[in-house]
Amino acid sequence: MRRPGVGPGRQAAERGRDGVLPRGRLRAVLEYIEEHLDGGPTRAQMAAVVRLNPYHFARQFKAATGLPPHQYVILRRVERARLLLHAGTDLSLAEVAAHAGFRDQSQFSRHFKRLVGVTPGRLRTPSRIA
Repeated sequence: MRRPGVGPGRQAAERGRDGVLPRGRLRAVLEYIEEHLDGGPTRAQMAAVVRLNPYHFARQFKAATGLPPHQYVILRRVERARLLLHAGTDLSLAEVAAHAGFRDQSQFSRHFKRLVGVTPGRLRTPSRIA
């Protein structure tokens, strides 16, 4: 039996809302994240880029990337920090953390070790072969 006000078009629209973020919109939000990585883009700001509410944005983003928006941002920050560490700059770890968008060195070190497997200091200092 059919419910009043719910037709085939209505059901398809509801399913589409939580589908995968279309490629063009995904590209736009990924560019926004890269440009604002050090400022800490919020879910609401990212959702506004693709004109979705934060709830539907988060579901579609995760379907498209495999990660929730916040975890994706952390992953990109760690990758930026890794590049800074490999570049051989004279930045302290606290400065690397700030350039990558982390609040402080502690938060940076915790996420870096969780995702990379070693601390930032260990990655910067190559192990010596004896």
